[in-house]
Amino acid sequence: MKNTALIIPAGGIGKRLGVETPKQYIEIAGVPIIIRTIKNFEHFDCINVCVVAAHPDRHEFICEKAEQFKVKIPVVCVPNGKERILSVYNALESEYCSESEFVLIHDAVRPFADSALVKSIVKELAGNDAVIPVLKPKDTIKLLDDDGMVVRTLDREHLCMVQTPQAFRTSSILAAYKKALEVGFFGTDDASVAEFYGMAVKTVAGSSRNFKITDLNDLNEAERLVK
Repeated sequence: MKNTALIIPAGGIGKRLGVETPKQYIEIAGVPIIIRTIKNFEHFDCINVCVVAAHPDRHEFICEKAEQFKVKIPVVCVPNGKERILSVYNALESEYCSESEFVLIHDAVRPFADSALVKSIVKELAGNDAVIPVLKPKDTIKLLDDDGMVVRTLDREHLCMVQTPQAFRTSSILAAYKKALEVGFFGTDDASVAEFYGMAVKTVAGSSRNFKITDLNDLNEAERLVK
């Protein structure tokens, strides 16, 4: 699979972490989280560019850090949007993705997506328009009403927790995003936009290490893993 772009939406401000610096720019053992995230993909020959959708004030920082830490993928930046969906769309519409047959879209604050996970996603994308990594829940899952009362217990065999990177044929996901924005549909992830458009979404097994850094506990765990 050649001609693949990696998109990193990085416009979030990280309110839940409770710090002034957006979490994707916080350093773990001296390396910004966003750089650690990008470097997980640098050994895949199919990826020819990384497009980061970030606030323009951060573009110079991102490019300088990519050079400082010798990121092997060319890193370019586009402006972020007010919502994640707009950040991804800006990247998809950019000149940097125009020649890409496939695209991987990955959260800026998932710095532990290992090679085996990415390989499994790329392998399945050869025969599908959309592929996402998922984890099966280990605990019992219950549906609640607005008052916090249990409505019923859900069958966890048919439920999953979704991760990134999520992979798509570029032309298909770009068409899906255009349609979603036309009607004002804001999905919670890229796959929900694909589903909205009617695309079939294939799943592969995710990784427990591939967690998203959202709070101080996650940050502490990330620091532990890199020691």
